[in-house]
Amino acid sequence: MNITSLNEQFGHPEYLVFETDNHGQARVRLSTARSNLTLYLQGAQITSCFLPAASEPQYPVADDLFWVSKSSVYTKGKSIRGGIPICWPWFGPHERPQDRPQHGFARTSEFMVTSASVGNERSQITLKMTRALPTFPEWQLADAPGVDCEVRITLSEQLRMILTTTNHLAHNIEVGSALHSYFLVSDVSQIQVPELQGIEYLDKLQAYKVLVQDQPLQVDREVDRVFRHPPACISLIDPGLGRTIRIETTGTRNLVVWNPWTETARAMRDLDDDGYPHMICLEPANALDQVQSLMPGEQHQLSQTISLTQ
Repeated sequence: MNITSLNEQFGHPEYLVFETDNHGQARVRLSTARSNLTLYLQGAQITSCFLPAASEPQYPVADDLFWVSKSSVYTKGKSIRGGIPICWPWFGPHERPQDRPQHGFARTSEFMVTSASVGNERSQITLKMTRALPTFPEWQLADAPGVDCEVRITLSEQLRMILTTTNHLAHNIEVGSALHSYFLVSDVSQIQVPELQGIEYLDKLQAYKVLVQDQPLQVDREVDRVFRHPPACISLIDPGLGRTIRIETTGTRNLVVWNPWTETARAMRDLDDDGYPHMICLEPANALDQVQSLMPGEQHQLSQTISLTQ
């Protein structure tokens, strides 16, 4: 469906506008009276969101919730580096990495809008994957009943995102997933996530060694940790921006914390060399040995609700 048709069927001149960016990629601007976000149809990927502060709920805050690399590639089949890429139906490297992309294929696949509703206080859009890029026959996502991937985004004074997986196949499947959120921070070395203290994690940088976060989280070097059974609500405290982001999750067995730091950032072509101090990934996930098993007909939902508490 082209941009004109999308605007005719779902659009609203004030609250829901479909457009093409400067790179020719289709995106959505979804708004309420006090909040707004930008969403790309490829990957159903949010790249920007402004919410009202708890202290001044009538106004959106000056700083974006999310970080996006200035070196991101905006082209078909490439994921944007930042915002909230959706990792699905696996997280991290596949067991066959030679012909399966990192983090699955949802973030590079086409999504279609299936419904939308807008208003002064609340706006919502639902998208469903229509064509997997690249296509893998075991998921049967193109022409036959297979595994559905649906994303519902609700914007109010909060941002709520629900990733729904439905197994229409005749056999069990295992699905890994993550909402790979890149949060904008003033200085990553100064942030706090107090709820993670005392939680067990796997350290990818130490061959997935099992450790416990026995001290407050300190990001002063590369961090790549998969926390097991994290609390359902965490706080990202940023003294420099003077804000606390509250993240509530459901349907998740892990929380991934990632920052590439200097050397890894330099090795990534789509990540600014000087960008890493201003981002932290806090990702509700079902990963590694804690993926979700779905029998025929079963459904699973992974969600996060993001708000500003100050």
